[in-house]
Amino acid sequence: MTAASIRSSCAASSTTDREGAAAAVEALVDCIRQGFNRELLSASSKLLNMLGVELPLFDSLARTGLNLPNGVSYSDYHAAWVESYMPRRESYLAA
Repeated sequence: MTAASIRSSCAASSTTDREGAAAAVEALVDCIRQGFNRELLSASSKLLNMLGVELPLFDSLARTGLNLPNGVSYSDYHAAWVESYMPRRESYLAA
């Protein structure tokens, strides 16, 4: 993975765009895996978010709250997160 491919994936991502968000996170996870031999899904989603990419943060507490197993893909996590968030979106924005 290169910085250009990560940027390309990021350009297509948004909170509700599962494919774009998953591609961006998974591209960064692959890049980190190549450099550090570790799979850092949580760190990758948080770093992209800090860089301005609007996507759900992967977090083990949220994963547990969504009743998802260890090792779940970001794409499946994203789908469950959006399904849980969207019905509550207006109340969160009003708070």
